[in-house]
Amino acid sequence: MNVLAAFQEYIDSQGLFLPQDRILLAVSGGKDSVLMAHLFSKAGFSFAIAHCNFQLRGAESERDEAFVRQFAQQLQVPVFVKRFETKSYAENNQVSIQMAARDLRYHWFNSLCEAEDFDYIASAHHQNDAMETLLWNLVRGTGIAGLHGILPKRKNLVRPLMFLTAEQIEKTVYQEKLAFVEDSSNAKTDYSRNLIRHEVVPVLKQLNPKLEECFQENIRRFAEIEQFLDLQVESLKVQFFAKDEGGIVYFNKQDALNLNPIGLLLFQLLKPYGFSGTNIRDIIDCLKRGESGRYFENDSFQLRIDRDKVYLLPHSGNMVEQLSVQLGDNNFGTGYLSFVITEATQDIENSVQNAGFKAGEGIQSQQIRLDADRLEFPLQLRYYRPGDKFKPLGMQGSKKISDFFIGLKIPQHQKHRIPLLCDAQDRIVWVIPYRMDNHYKITNDTKKVAIFEWNFKHGK
Repeated sequence: MNVLAAFQEYIDSQGLFLPQDRILLAVSGGKDSVLMAHLFSKAGFSFAIAHCNFQLRGAESERDEAFVRQFAQQLQVPVFVKRFETKSYAENNQVSIQMAARDLRYHWFNSLCEAEDFDYIASAHHQNDAMETLLWNLVRGTGIAGLHGILPKRKNLVRPLMFLTAEQIEKTVYQEKLAFVEDSSNAKTDYSRNLIRHEVVPVLKQLNPKLEECFQENIRRFAEIEQFLDLQVESLKVQFFAKDEGGIVYFNKQDALNLNPIGLLLFQLLKPYGFSGTNIRDIIDCLKRGESGRYFENDSFQLRIDRDKVYLLPHSGNMVEQLSVQLGDNNFGTGYLSFVITEATQDIENSVQNAGFKAGEGIQSQQIRLDADRLEFPLQLRYYRPGDKFKPLGMQGSKKISDFFIGLKIPQHQKHRIPLLCDAQDRIVWVIPYRMDNHYKITNDTKKVAIFEWNFKHGK
């Protein structure tokens, strides 16, 4: 095989990049990445080399860095080198060394692309890497996406050696008499990937000597199945999801139960919202049992099961903000809440007008006026918590906030997003924008009036 011609043909057939594109090559100094850089040079592409020193193998790491610097000099191309505190990163972020190295590597590569105007990042993954990835995914458990292993192109990352096996790469390196360095950790079976490479794959090759070729064909089929499934799911989304008046995404319980196969399709529909396979199984169980009020959370979304609908609520972050208010202050706060303290007059409406409150175009407003001397500062905004109570204006006794919401027919998914204005003792002053607490009402003895106005845009 003419490897250079096959290399160029593979890049063209897979649409990896254009001849005028600038490519950043990830080069460790091993056989695979050395051959990749050699072929880029022979083909006349515009490229530079990036080398990561993870400082995990002592003198060997220093040797690799020196080798890559010299190799780049021989090829007469720019070289970028970065040293990482990989162990510290892994400990601080509670991830494995392998995941730490991956995170650090690709974050730096992407930063280099932006700073140095590279179009793509190229890694030297080959057919054996794709096969090992698929096997590892099967062992851990995977969906359709995990069955295609490593793809030739994903966003700005290209793998131009995916047409070669590890054996073909080794043969070509020796034929071309290319110098390279060996990573001693590759021979150990401490890492799962190495165990698959050295112990599992040789056994499988006894069953099928053309194992790499067979896996490449399987990977191609799996990728096509995933592509077909994605198209079907995109079409289904249009019918499945809807938005309420506040712009919150939801779907009907019965529509979910009608999905067939429910596990596969619901997983694909909810995957963009960050829910895992385990979450999906639990959600399906709740739907089948007809449960209401249950919710599931991840870092970005909360899925809340209501009576006949399921809502996907984005986390809006921490709303609590300390507010210190002095006489004459106005228009402070969060962007939603404005307030002022003013001297009480016989004409309360005139006091409000003088405070300078105005409703902007497209804005709805709710306003309360209360006895400022009864407030204990600093004030804070927070969301509803189970057990919260207050004394609604006009009532003598206290009432649970949850019962108050039921009386207003507020949907289950919305009650946890209604802001509460509380004083320094965490006593509820105002259930925004529905009712203030009776304790703070204006009386004939009121000397200072606190005016609060809650502004919100339609659909927010």
